[in-house]
Amino acid sequence: MLLAKSRIPLVATGIIFLVGLALFFMADRASADVMARPSGGIADDVGWDWTYDSRGLQVCINRGDSWTGVASKIDVYLDQQHSAAATLTTIPTANISSCLVLAAVTTAPASVGLDVQNASGGSLAQLKDPVNTSRLIPPDMGWDAQFSGDSVRVRVKLGALLPPIHKIEVYPNHAPGDSPAMTATRTGELALATDQVLNLDVLGHAAKPTSVRLALLNASGALITLATGGSTGVHADQLVSTTPAAPAAVAAPAVTFTETPDADVTLVTEPTGGAVAIVQPSSGGSLGAPDGLVVVSLPIEVYDTTFQLVYNPSPATMPEASARTAVQGAFELNAHDTSGTQITPSLLKSATIKVKYTDADVVAAVGSSPLNLTILRYDTSTAAWSEVNTTVDIASQTLTGKVNRFSLFALRAAPPVEPPATGDHAPGSVLLLAVMLAGVLLVVTGSRYLIQARRNRG
Repeated sequence: MLLAKSRIPLVATGIIFLVGLALFFMADRASADVMARPSGGIADDVGWDWTYDSRGLQVCINRGDSWTGVASKIDVYLDQQHSAAATLTTIPTANISSCLVLAAVTTAPASVGLDVQNASGGSLAQLKDPVNTSRLIPPDMGWDAQFSGDSVRVRVKLGALLPPIHKIEVYPNHAPGDSPAMTATRTGELALATDQVLNLDVLGHAAKPTSVRLALLNASGALITLATGGSTGVHADQLVSTTPAAPAAVAAPAVTFTETPDADVTLVTEPTGGAVAIVQPSSGGSLGAPDGLVVVSLPIEVYDTTFQLVYNPSPATMPEASARTAVQGAFELNAHDTSGTQITPSLLKSATIKVKYTDADVVAAVGSSPLNLTILRYDTSTAAWSEVNTTVDIASQTLTGKVNRFSLFALRAAPPVEPPATGDHAPGSVLLLAVMLAGVLLVVTGSRYLIQARRNRG
């Protein structure tokens, strides 16, 4: 009798445990379903999309006229988790595409959902999947894609409504975390033409392309907008060059070049491990690092006066990069006048910088690939690192770029790997199954003891 009484709580405990577990599981699934429901009630003028690359998770939104004056924040959900991974408190401007960076997200998600809320936390719209992505493209921009076997030609006309675009990245068959198959830029750090049709060719792609994503970036490498689609693209009727007739030639203002003989130049002290070169308007100049890792070539009439170019392999200061940009192999190039005073000239012609990369640089690059190495220049006016249009020569292990200003330079490396953020995550199915089996075992064990106790008592 005592044995039977001692086993009754055991059975009750198991039953209560299983009921509680079932209720928890149902509540968990219902909560996780918040971002699993199809998008509903979304206005036709709302469009959004997302991407994840070396810059991190980025969400681009054109909200049209929706939520004006009522939206307060946007919660971002990853992989249908029931708790927000990040919150955006900057609401995009009406009828303008805005791209926001979520620096806290350091691994590529499989899916992204948005919950637009008012000031009291009420949901205004739940966006499970990207919708109306064509809304991210202004009406005077057009693009399409022509697929042929393992290659694709993308035609783009940027139009005048976008901010200046300095780079277009092309991603055939895009998946989160991909690196661009090609990048289109113009040399001399100039913006891409807005009134011409640009042809971007990706040849010999690993898989037959059937779709394309374009990422449009500004001079600092920030994402301006996304374009995603198949062969029809968006606004393909805009693909007509509208370059106006050339105006009457206007004589460029005359430039007076002033030279100081090399012997009259007060030389700057050479930094440890560095180099100094005199640059003359009539002959240009060149500078090579003693270890051969950096070579700078300057053309004739690169500047209107004689100056000294100084290479320093060990800069005194190293500005921090963003969370999604890591730098390595930094060096400094600065100019001094003939008396030795530092100056900041804006060159009349571009200087060419060649940087030898090492095996260690490749290991530190994104994906440990030399194709992902890029020369970075620190812009003191914006206090940020920006990419220099870089050509990679794998045979000679050389990176080449052109610049019009001197500053700090470095190579872009992969960002440090951060541990995944902890938070309120749904338990895995294996864990749930194990806990349920433990509950069943408690019930079965208690029942057997009750049966045995009754037999003994009889």
